[in-house]
This record gives sequence, structure tokens and C-alpha cells, in this order.
Amino acid sequence: MDSQQELFTALKVQLEKALKSKGVNVYDTFLPSEGTPYPYVYIGNSQLVDDYGNKTMVLGDITQVVDVWHNNPMKRGELSEIMLIIKSVARQINHTKHFAFRVHNIDQRILPDTSTSTPLLHGVLELDFRITGGIK
Repeated sequence: MDSQQELFTALKVQLEKALKSKGVNVYDTFLPSEGTPYPYVYIGNSQLVDDYGNKTMVLGDITQVVDVWHNNPMKRGELSEIMLIIKSVARQINHTKHFAFRVHNIDQRILPDTSTSTPLLHGVLELDFRITGGIK
């Protein structure tokens, strides 16, 4: 498994565990169907930049985007709390089976979303991970 997929899998498993008690579901690959209860988390776009400057181990950067949607704009605090949990989970992912990581940067935005008939809040987290070691 490459570093990007291994990180994606670890993040998904840990987020599902951390958000279960809050009743927040985690989705990936496709956005959930209409009628899915809010709030929910979607693990979306991912980008890997390999650093081939090292002959003995894998180094590089992975940016993983995580979206959070809430259907009650009056509950911005609840959305922020979910985003805080996601950031905490991301910071705890230091090792997977084959790779070592550390969070390098986190970009957080909260946006109004009027793409549905119900006004939504859309939280966007761009989690930048540095690959600090791994197999070649």
C-alpha cells in the first residue's frame, strides 16, 4: 500500500472511532445520498508529493482534505467541535504499518453553503502531513 492510501485508511478508521459517540458518520469516495442525516464528515481529495531526493526511505508530503457539513447554521460551535476532533485525530497519526508521519500544517475554513434548499455550514480542513520515514 502506498503512503497516501495508508494514511487515508488510518485517518478514516480513527475518525470513525472518534466521531461515533457524537453520532457523526464518516464517508469517503462519494458524497452520501440525499437524506443523509447531518452533521457528517467526508474524506475527499488527497494529494501526494514524493521527495525522491533520498535513496534509503520515502519522504514527501500528503495533503488530505476533510469536509464537514452541518444543516443548522445556528450550530457553528458544534461544527467547530467536530473539526477540532478531526484535527486532534490527525495530529495523533504518527505511524502506520509502513510509514511515519507528522502534521505539518492545517488550513481550516468555515463557509456558508447554499447548494441545497436548506442553508448549510461547510467546514473544510486541509491536513498537510509530512512523510518522515518509510519503506522504499
